[in-house]
Amino acid sequence: MANPSPCSVPPSERLPLVEPSLLNARCTEACIVSSLYEKSGPVHAARFFFPAAMVEAAVIIPLIPNGESWDLLFIRRTQSVAHHPGQIGFPGGRAEPEDRSPLHTALREMEEELGIRLDPSAILGFLPPTPTQITGFLIHPFAARLDPPFVLTPDPAEVAETLLIPLQFFLEAINLSPQADHFDHQGNRVWGATARIMTQLSITLLT
Repeated sequence: MANPSPCSVPPSERLPLVEPSLLNARCTEACIVSSLYEKSGPVHAARFFFPAAMVEAAVIIPLIPNGESWDLLFIRRTQSVAHHPGQIGFPGGRAEPEDRSPLHTALREMEEELGIRLDPSAILGFLPPTPTQITGFLIHPFAARLDPPFVLTPDPAEVAETLLIPLQFFLEAINLSPQADHFDHQGNRVWGATARIMTQLSITLLT
């Protein structure tokens, strides 16, 4: 008899990728940096691809220290933006001609959308580009440490609100369901490219 597909196995019978008691050990800054480096290489290796029919974009994954783990800072886009209105995502946007690299795009967009000027030294690493399925963007995600205290100044034209979700929430979800395509946290749904980025980050830290 063939092994059942992951989707057919009840959650109570699924084996975790990592023993749950070890999840915290995967959340240290050193583990995050080494895991991202192992999977993607040094930050300066991130380059624009300019594939046909794709629009280059980049985002910052802001990681805020919280005890032994981290909180992730998300934004909810306003209903008036041209792309992904009302969706939860990370600060970021499309590349401009003056941007020298995906990292410059991500840092510029972080400052424009939230008023936070990050030093490049805050970047912990990056993930492989993630395409959107409908709007034709190729998103370069960069994980960055964001130390409190900080003052957010959201651009009211682009950012409706900001949200904090624990990294542990995503790790626990992916640990039991690696093929998850969305995440529901306290009435907020993370889906689409942002969910794929979080799945990719979580699996990178877990494996």
